[in-house]
Amino acid sequence: MSLTSVRRAITATLAVTVLTISSLPDSSFGAMRTSGGAPEGTSRVSGSDRYETAVLLSQSRFKPGVDSVFIASAQSYPDALAAAAVAGSHGSPLLLSAAQQLPRSTREELVRLRPREIIVVGGTKVLGDLVKNSVSEIAPTVRIAGGNRYETASILAMKYFGPSVSQVFVATGTNFPDALSGAAAAATLHVPILLTDPRELPTPTSVALTSLKPTKVVVLGGPKAVRDEVATSLGASYASIRWAGADRYETAAIASRGVFEAQLGRAYVANGAAFTDALAASTAAATEGAPVLLSRPSCLPEPTTAEMKRLDASRVVLVGGLSRLNDSVAAQVSC
Repeated sequence: MSLTSVRRAITATLAVTVLTISSLPDSSFGAMRTSGGAPEGTSRVSGSDRYETAVLLSQSRFKPGVDSVFIASAQSYPDALAAAAVAGSHGSPLLLSAAQQLPRSTREELVRLRPREIIVVGGTKVLGDLVKNSVSEIAPTVRIAGGNRYETASILAMKYFGPSVSQVFVATGTNFPDALSGAAAAATLHVPILLTDPRELPTPTSVALTSLKPTKVVVLGGPKAVRDEVATSLGASYASIRWAGADRYETAAIASRGVFEAQLGRAYVANGAAFTDALAASTAAATEGAPVLLSRPSCLPEPTTAEMKRLDASRVVLVGGLSRLNDSVAAQVSC
């Protein structure tokens, strides 16, 4: 076959591939059917890296012309935790960036989305001016950043949620699993996540709570994550409850049970040991009122399995590649 013929064949194949993908409904775009004994209704959203996975999640649920897009660090979790709840509450995607360079896949998705505004979350150490300048070429851009993770979360909450919000989720700012567990739930309820030090309530968090005037505060995680003294102090001013399991998987299941009705029929599942996939998934899940449950890489923890049964999750979206969630997870093999 001549070189010209090869080129024509490749061009024809690419044309068919693009046509096939573009003909899929919005809810299926970027999703790959799983194999290895996965139940019917299971799909996988997986890119070549964390940035592309977030892009594919965005493509699966968001059409061009969105009001806003939030950009968070893929390497530092604190700002991304609060940003996910805000983005999901306001019907906006959450995309990821490296600290000093905007990934090509993220840039291309921003161009596709044609947002009216881009919000870069975090200071210049987390997302440098090179990133902000790159996205500002696509749409008007603002940076939201406080002096620390607690203040950034508080600024986001006060900017995007008005006084007398129904409730506020509070999670530790020193680790990600508990806030990860509550991000999709908070986004579905249209409420913020604030961060706290495990031993004491930071001043910015206290200021935000005073401003927001919630009727209820949900503390995510057990006493090791948020000490009883902190929960007690919150309970003195607000109706307060704690959602905590024996581990991150059970906490995520409890958060799902606290927000989503039985027989819902759908759920997203992400690796519980890495924050990027689950946080990006939370904004996509919020568009269809679905929880994000957490899994081990090679099997479903019992609390996750039990919650999927309660939800009667006949449609399951796995987020991440086989190294994050292997075919045993797709087949719903319990640990």
